[in-house]
Amino acid sequence: MTPTGGGWYFYNPNAISFGLNEFLKKWGNRKNEDNWRRSSKQLAISENPEEEEKIDSTLILAALQRDSLRALSNDKRKEAYLKAIPVSEESKKQSDDKIIEAYYNAGLIYKEQLNNPKEAAEDFETLLKRYPENKYKLATYYNLYRSYLTLKDSVKADYYKDILMSKYPDSEYSKIIMNPNYFKENQKKTAILQVFYENTFRAYQNGQYEAVIERKSQADSLFPPNALTPKFEFLKALAIGKTKPLPEFEASLKYVAAKYPKDSVSMRAQEILDFINKPNAKEVKQDSVKASVISKQPVVEFVYKQDTLHYVMIVFPNGMINANDLKGKISEFNNQYYNTSNYEISNAFLGNTQQFILVKTFNNDEEALDYYNALLESETVFEGIPISILSRFVITPSNMLLMMANNDSGTYEAFFKKNYLKTEN
Repeated sequence: MTPTGGGWYFYNPNAISFGLNEFLKKWGNRKNEDNWRRSSKQLAISENPEEEEKIDSTLILAALQRDSLRALSNDKRKEAYLKAIPVSEESKKQSDDKIIEAYYNAGLIYKEQLNNPKEAAEDFETLLKRYPENKYKLATYYNLYRSYLTLKDSVKADYYKDILMSKYPDSEYSKIIMNPNYFKENQKKTAILQVFYENTFRAYQNGQYEAVIERKSQADSLFPPNALTPKFEFLKALAIGKTKPLPEFEASLKYVAAKYPKDSVSMRAQEILDFINKPNAKEVKQDSVKASVISKQPVVEFVYKQDTLHYVMIVFPNGMINANDLKGKISEFNNQYYNTSNYEISNAFLGNTQQFILVKTFNNDEEALDYYNALLESETVFEGIPISILSRFVITPSNMLLMMANNDSGTYEAFFKKNYLKTEN
C-alpha cells in the first residue's frame, strides 16, 4: 500500500511510518553509519544485477575515489589534495559562489520547508559573516528578520529590520516590512499598467495616433517611471512619425535611443533611424517605414501556407486572465467535442506584457479554422472574459516563431484576418 495525502513527506507521520517499515523490510535493522547498505564494508559489486541496482552509484564513485587516494603514497596523496584547492581567482570565485548558494539555500530549506527558524538563522548569519557582500545580502537580512520574529526574539528581529529600513529604504524588502500587502497592491498596479499599455498599443494599430501621444502623457501622470516607460516613449515616437514632419520623427527616435540604451526599444529606434538615413531614403515616403516600426526586424514577412501544420493561438495581457483556468476550460471543450483528436494545450509568455495559450497540432489550415470557429462559438470557454482583450488566430509554426521573435502579435493578427478570414480589418 502506498501512503497518500498532501504536503511534504516529512510533515506526514503516516508517510514516515510507512517509509520506516518499508526500509526495515528491505534492509533490516541497520546501524547508522557510512556504507550502511553493505553488510560487508569492503567495496564490492555484486554479480546479481538486482543486488547491484541497490548500490547507490554516487556512493560507489565516492568510495572508488577514496580508495584511489588511499592507494597513493603520502607525497602523491598530498599533491592530489593540493591540486584540488582553488588557487586562481576564477576557481576561488567559483568555490565562493557554490558556498554562498549552499548557505542561502540551506537557510531557506530550514525556514520554509523544515519550519526550523533557529537553524535557518544560523545558516543566514554564517553566510553574512563569511560573505558580507554576497548577492543575497538584502534577502538574507529579510529572512533573518522573519526568522527572529518567529523565534520571538524582538531584539535581533529589530536589528535586521533597522538595517533594511535605514540603509535600504527603497528596497522591496523594506516596502514589504512597512506594508505587508505591498506585493498584492503592486501586482494590481502592474496589471492595470499592462492593460493601459496594451490599449495604447492597440490605439496605435488602429491608427489613433493622437490618442497614443495623449495616452503617453497620461501614463507619465498615472504611473511614475516603470518598466514600460521606454515602450510608451517608443509608441509615442512612432505616433509622431505618423503625424509630424520627418525631422520631428527622427528627433523623437534619437531621444528614445539615447534615453533608454539598455532597453530593446533603443535598438529598434536605431534600426528605423538607420533605415531613414540610408542614401536616397529621404526621398521615400514616410509611410514606407511602417512595416518596420513595430518589429525588431526592419520588415516582418509572414507567409501564408494552407497545406501545412497549424496551431490555434490565444493571446491576452498579463494579469487579466488566469491561464490555468482558461486551459482547463479549453481542455473540457476538447474532451466534449474533440475527444479523439488528442490536441495538446500549453501556455507561455509573449514578451513582458502578454501570455498565450496554444492548441496544437492541426494538419492544415482548414482543420485549424474549423476548430478556431468552433472554439469562438463556445458559450463556456470564454465566459466572463472581455473579448476585447483577446487576440485569437490560426498560425503556422514558422509564422509563430517569427511573431515571437518580433514580440508582435498585432501585426500577425492583421495578417491572419486578411489571409485566413479574407477581411481587411
